[in-house]
Amino acid sequence: MLAEQFEPVLKALESVQDQASANELSRGVSPRNHLGWPLVDDQIEQLRHRFATASTPVDYKDVGNRCVGVIEALSALVYDPDLDCPDGVKPLPVEKTDLRIGAYIDRRLPGSANEELRGLVKKASALSHKMKHSPRADRTSSGIAADAVILLANILRRLSD
Repeated sequence: MLAEQFEPVLKALESVQDQASANELSRGVSPRNHLGWPLVDDQIEQLRHRFATASTPVDYKDVGNRCVGVIEALSALVYDPDLDCPDGVKPLPVEKTDLRIGAYIDRRLPGSANEELRGLVKKASALSHKMKHSPRADRTSSGIAADAVILLANILRRLSD
């Protein structure tokens, strides 16, 4: 009798638990729980929270917006016009986040051997902006964008060490 009464409830709870695990965003392989960059860590936590609570296309567009926020915070943190901008060249504007981060990568890992990493920055930024403006944003596509941005943040943190 007990199994008959509680089996459906147990199955429902297990289903919710499985779905919660599947809905988590990626974590970096580094042993840190946080990057140690307060603004970026805060932006990532807000992104994680928004993704966890999203359920409509508008919510998922906001996940894209939060992804862009993480990239903007990363750009502000790593880009240094004194180090990343050649003499006589005007510093890159704030809205050129992918180029600013790319300039930082050029400084840390110069040469064509690291072109793929600079390309990753461009793709993560483009994907985030696409989600931010997509009328068909959904859990899968916004989750992929969020994972890409979180991994980019972890990669940049590794470069700073």
